[in-house]
Amino acid sequence: MTNGSRCSGSDSAASADGGQAGAAPERRRLLLALAALPMAAAVSRAALAAEPVLAVVDQARLAEPWSSAEFSFELDGERVPGIVIRLPDGRWYASSLICSHMKCVVRYFGDVAMARDTFDVAAKNPVLGCPCHFSVYDVADGGKVIGGPAPSPLLQLAVEARDGKVFITR
Repeated sequence: MTNGSRCSGSDSAASADGGQAGAAPERRRLLLALAALPMAAAVSRAALAAEPVLAVVDQARLAEPWSSAEFSFELDGERVPGIVIRLPDGRWYASSLICSHMKCVVRYFGDVAMARDTFDVAAKNPVLGCPCHFSVYDVADGGKVIGGPAPSPLLQLAVEARDGKVFITR
């Protein structure tokens, strides 16, 4: 440039100490950016945690595959029953216990033979079943409806296990 000002794309002249004249501001920007990283991580973690925790369950209660814990949570101003189940492959399943058909409360059937006999369904693993109209939900397959008149899976919830606790959110 002819007026003596510098732009970031121009060549830098050497300073008296042999460095680049434009290097000090660049170093400052880099240091400020590096110093801001922990704050950015904290903000993004807080944003992830913005979803309210519906329930907290002690992970020791869910030590074995197919173990379950029931809880209740607030949904649209009402208390709703829910369940969290530890699946054998390290995954988790959590949902409302309100049937998507006629809003009856479903039950967890950990005994596969009992589920088969009660609901006349080819269950391969524990299921959630509705005693009102015999809808059956496969918890190992994300709550997929495998029997009965239910039009859709139960309300699915998110699960995060950390620090010996299981946190359930929407």
